[in-house]
Amino acid sequence: MTSIITPRPADLRAMQLGDPRGFTQRWRYGTPTWRHVSEGGFRAQRYAVTAIPEATAKAFVQRHHYLSGWPAVLHHPYGLLDQEAPLGAGDLAVEGLPLVGVLVLASPMNPRVLTGAFPHLEPSMNRV
Repeated sequence: MTSIITPRPADLRAMQLGDPRGFTQRWRYGTPTWRHVSEGGFRAQRYAVTAIPEATAKAFVQRHHYLSGWPAVLHHPYGLLDQEAPLGAGDLAVEGLPLVGVLVLASPMNPRVLTGAFPHLEPSMNRV
């Protein structure tokens, strides 16, 4: 049995500066875990992305995200579906496939949320 590879403090500091060092962070039931590419990495062909109902996206986010919150103004929820994993008991499913991730495009509470990361972005306040 192999042990799970976890980031060292130096790795975590580098990741905060934008150098992932081969790690990805995952959240499940509000708890973060780290996976290293040496544990298999990400294979895009395994997954599908599709628009999903807001109720499904909200249920997934409330179950897994550490904040469990939901944006006030939602634009487009998308789901990441695993095309190879079996559907487990308690898994949320879309089109019969396990939902393993959600992307929510929404309007932030304050435009500085966007311009802090993207200084040249000009947020539109007229979008719904």
